[in-house]
Amino acid sequence: MKIRTRGLVAAAALSSTLLLTACDPIGTGSAGSSGGGTTTTPAGPTTTAPPTTIGGGGNTSGSLALTTLTEPTWSDQNGPINIATIKVVPGDVLTYRGTFKITLKGDGLKARLSTGDVIFTGGGQLEGKLQPVVTATVNGAPLPAGNIVTTAHDGATVEVAAKFTFDPQTAGTVGQSDTASFQDIGVHLEQVIG
Repeated sequence: MKIRTRGLVAAAALSSTLLLTACDPIGTGSAGSSGGGTTTTPAGPTTTAPPTTIGGGGNTSGSLALTTLTEPTWSDQNGPINIATIKVVPGDVLTYRGTFKITLKGDGLKARLSTGDVIFTGGGQLEGKLQPVVTATVNGAPLPAGNIVTTAHDGATVEVAAKFTFDPQTAGTVGQSDTASFQDIGVHLEQVIG
């Protein structure tokens, strides 16, 4: 406890010295005294550590991004749909498709492709019935489990599909009073650590 108190007192004293020096508009150490010809004795000298340089120079950060190449589309088992107006029924399979260019630069960088969340309102019965299954391919080849991409995919074109299947075994009126909004669904690229 005493070590902490002493450290705080020393820090407060140093802060007030730095504050007075920083507020000195005429560089005399007078902390703002601007009287004609009168000067005050400047505060004791301050010590500034030289900047530390970590070798290498020219280091930059990595980057990851998705660029839309074709406007995403929505369809169901019968063909194209307007996702804003469709009324789903058990057995419907809604599919979001989009084509993107991957930018992935950085030593050992990995990222996961996923989709955004569906927003549910109402009684909550639809929430467990419309979970996406996301698949992605690069040059026709499926990505590994988890839809992980690496710097080897930098500049590649990826085709992403997210299928939302309304469980055909849903009984009775389950979910009839619920609403699911798909309008904010999008494809995301998120760094995977480790």
